[in-house]
Amino acid sequence: MDILKLAAENSPRSKMIYHEDTQALHIGTLDKHCYFVPFAKGQDPFENRKNSQRMELLNGNWGFRYYDSIIDLEDDFIHEKFENTIPVPSNWQLYGYDKPQYTNVCYPIPFDPPFVPDDIPVGVYQREYCYSHDGMDRVLVFEGVDSCVYLYVNDSFVGYSQVSHATAEFDITPFLVSGRNVITAAVLKWCDGTYLEDQDKIRLSGIFRDVYVLSRPKMRLENYIVKTILGENGSARLEFTVFGCDVSAKLCDDDGVTMAQFSAYDGESVEIKLENVKLWSAETPYLYRLTINAGDEVIGEEVGFRDVKVDKGVVKINGRAVKFKGVNRHDSYPDTGYYASYEQMRADLVLMKKHNINAVRTSHYPNSPVFYQLCDRLGLYVIDEADLESHGCVEVYYDYKWDYSDYNGIAMLACDERFGNAIKDRGECLVKRDINRPCVVFWSLGNESGYGKNMLDEAELIKRLDDTRLVHYESTHCLDGTSDSVLDVVSGMYWDLNGLKGYLEKPEENRPLVQCEYCHAMGNGPGDLEDYHNVFYSNERFCGGFVWEWCDHSVPLGKTAEGRIKYGYGGDFGERHNDSNFCMDGLVYPDRTPHTGLLEVKQVYRPVRVTKGESEGSFVFSSTLEFVNAGDILDCRYEITDKNGIIHIGRVDFDIEPMGSTVVNIPNDTEEYENETFIRFIFTAKEDTDYCENGYEVC
Repeated sequence: MDILKLAAENSPRSKMIYHEDTQALHIGTLDKHCYFVPFAKGQDPFENRKNSQRMELLNGNWGFRYYDSIIDLEDDFIHEKFENTIPVPSNWQLYGYDKPQYTNVCYPIPFDPPFVPDDIPVGVYQREYCYSHDGMDRVLVFEGVDSCVYLYVNDSFVGYSQVSHATAEFDITPFLVSGRNVITAAVLKWCDGTYLEDQDKIRLSGIFRDVYVLSRPKMRLENYIVKTILGENGSARLEFTVFGCDVSAKLCDDDGVTMAQFSAYDGESVEIKLENVKLWSAETPYLYRLTINAGDEVIGEEVGFRDVKVDKGVVKINGRAVKFKGVNRHDSYPDTGYYASYEQMRADLVLMKKHNINAVRTSHYPNSPVFYQLCDRLGLYVIDEADLESHGCVEVYYDYKWDYSDYNGIAMLACDERFGNAIKDRGECLVKRDINRPCVVFWSLGNESGYGKNMLDEAELIKRLDDTRLVHYESTHCLDGTSDSVLDVVSGMYWDLNGLKGYLEKPEENRPLVQCEYCHAMGNGPGDLEDYHNVFYSNERFCGGFVWEWCDHSVPLGKTAEGRIKYGYGGDFGERHNDSNFCMDGLVYPDRTPHTGLLEVKQVYRPVRVTKGESEGSFVFSSTLEFVNAGDILDCRYEITDKNGIIHIGRVDFDIEPMGSTVVNIPNDTEEYENETFIRFIFTAKEDTDYCENGYEVC
């Protein structure tokens, strides 16, 4: 019995002690750093990362065992038979294990932080990994695991990590043997981090992003930070800091012309002065290529020169006031759940660009690191949001107070010192990974978690880590009186038009205002976009808004008799606790077929507007583009019609400076017509782009 007891005390299951400990967030993991995948010397580091000789993608079928309860988990579960398999990445609920659950506000578990139910469902993943000793370390990378993971290699416990949408890296070299090795990952459905991940979505579990092994030298580049500082008359400075080893680097423009060559030394910053720099914006997503040589490794980094500031209450990018014509987006696909492939993400962003959307809020967690590279290339501004939401606290607080007018209860964890480190950790995960992405213009502390000392500490940490972007947060309901003045913008959700106009009349408030959620797209919505557009453009202190939301969240329930897919929402999966159909509130269906609401967005977000001029036959073309002459990228034709059809067709040459207007004359407009007559202007893309073809109808 003593031998059996000793074996149990040292078993794999005995290591699972961290998931209710708010101070044990990452055990055995490597330090957080910017995202990159190294290539072998001689390779092109700007190729698809899958081509890197230093990267071994572990996606595919893994052995899988599902347990309804952790209580049923064997002490030595890593040596059990794995008779079933499951694709990685994926969510186990889509493969017949457990069931999806849709909740918006309420927690999916009883509120007893930091504890979670004793009978936590567990998915255990296992696969073989072949290793040959070559002097290099092996770093195992998980880009997303919901909700936490315990990692084992062969018979050894390697470590633990939580924060579902953050990257976790483990140096598994000390645990490997030559030849066959076994990697086992035990994933828990809930952990203490679940109290900080109460996002409005269908709740799914498992390893849902890419898994891979990087082969790295002992002495290697661990981290680097690229900072761009704009000067005057096209001048700029590139500040480059490296950690881990010395490097040499070369900066080239899009044509391959070398702009600068330099060296950087471990722990030090080097500053490079440049002239005639092309700036990055959502309208002009120009990227330079920085090639970093670090010993036998080479890393490719795309650099966009831009700055983001608040100037006299106005958000400015590259010195110009901007409006965010945005949407909120979840990782949600009917066939792959939380897993977003390169192709799926790019298709989403292309569809956004084709509908005149220029900004995305990553609601409410960081996306795949590849998502931001796509936003850099296609041209979209990003509010990058920490993996944080504790919305369910408000329902708990209602029960305590019996006062449904007091929404400050949402801040219960925002001022709970037990969760202070965990909340700061989520901000740190966000910034350190995405710090080099030019598309990111705001860091967001999270969503609907209330405000308190923990949130203030997170904001101050983010500002220490990065002083080149603005800090955003909307949920400033507070229980402990903490000031929110650290936030660079005021953010609202669903403020009505009078509320927006009244904001400008507050003498004590001089910050810009953004509507991080507005125009709820559920059902026949959004129907009030044009009204909001007019208010946004009435004053520069309004910097726009983000429609809620991009896509309907759902997974298939089967097919109809006619062969069409039946989509389910809350309650359709047999879950008693749910929020019904509130997940069906997007601009596109789950399969990305556009709703009519997306067409409304396209028209309201259009880059050119036309009004009747003062003289006969004249029209005023006004541009909402902030960096590009509309006439350089758009062609215009017009059609004059009556009840019988088209009477005249013509073309218009025009030139509109950014945010400017011009008068054009239509000769056919002066003719007299027998019937009621209409004129329609059609603006089309002048040439092929990364997201649309020549002749595509923009508006």
